[in-house]
Amino acid sequence: MQELRRLGPAEQPRELDLPPGRRQQIVAAHDERDALHEIVDGVAREIAYDPALFDLSHTKLDAAHLPKDLGFAGFQLLAAPDFERDVAAFLGASYFRAVGGTYHDTGMIWGVRMLSPNGIFSADTAAWPNRPAPNRVIVFLTDGDMAPDETIYSMYGVEKYDDRVTGSSSTALKDLHNARFLAECDKAKALNINIWTVSIAPSATTEMTSCATNSTQALYTTNGTDLSTKFQAIAMQVARLRLSQ
Repeated sequence: MQELRRLGPAEQPRELDLPPGRRQQIVAAHDERDALHEIVDGVAREIAYDPALFDLSHTKLDAAHLPKDLGFAGFQLLAAPDFERDVAAFLGASYFRAVGGTYHDTGMIWGVRMLSPNGIFSADTAAWPNRPAPNRVIVFLTDGDMAPDETIYSMYGVEKYDDRVTGSSSTALKDLHNARFLAECDKAKALNINIWTVSIAPSATTEMTSCATNSTQALYTTNGTDLSTKFQAIAMQVARLRLSQ
C-alpha cells in the first residue's frame, strides 16, 4: 500500500508488549506478505498475523483502513527476559527500497576531515620525511541532487523529531543542507584542498559548480563510458600538478 511505502523509518509500525516466547517472533507489518512459522512439537505452524499486535499511534496510518491480513515483514530475536537486548533481526530483501536521502554535506564533511592538514587524520596525511607537502584533492561524485528527508535517520538524527538542522528556522530543509555543504566546500578551499565535482546528471547544479575549485572542475555525465573518461581526465590533471611541482 502506498501509505506504508511513504512511511519513514521512525514511523514504521511498532510491536506491542507480548508474552515471553512470542514477542521475539513478531516485528513489523508491510504491504508484501511474508509467512512466519514456529516449530511446535516438531511441526511447523504458521504464525497468524493480527493487527492488534502492532501500535500505530505514532504513525499517520489509520489501522481501520489497513488490510486485516497485512502480514509480517520479518522477525527479531531478543534475549529473554531482557527484551531490550537485540540478538538478531531478519527482514525480507524485497523491503529494502530506495526512498531518497542524498546528503552532500555528509559526504563532503568527511572528505574534508580526512584531508585536513590539522584535523583528526592529520598524522595520516602529513608529508613523508624529506618529501614535499602532499597535494590534497577531493573528487566528489554524486548520483543526484541534495534530497534530505526529515523521517530518515541521518548524521543529525531524525530531523522530524530532533530539529537539529532546522531548529526554529522556517528555511526549507534542503536549503539548510545545501548551505552546510557549501560552507564545507569553502573550508576545504581555505585548507588548500583542490575540489572536483562529478554529477551523474544532464548538468551540474549551482551547488556542484560553486563547490568545485573552479567551474571547469564541475563535471557531469549520464553514461558509464563518459564517466570513465572524466575520471581519467581528473587523474591526468592531478598527476600533471604533481609533476609541475
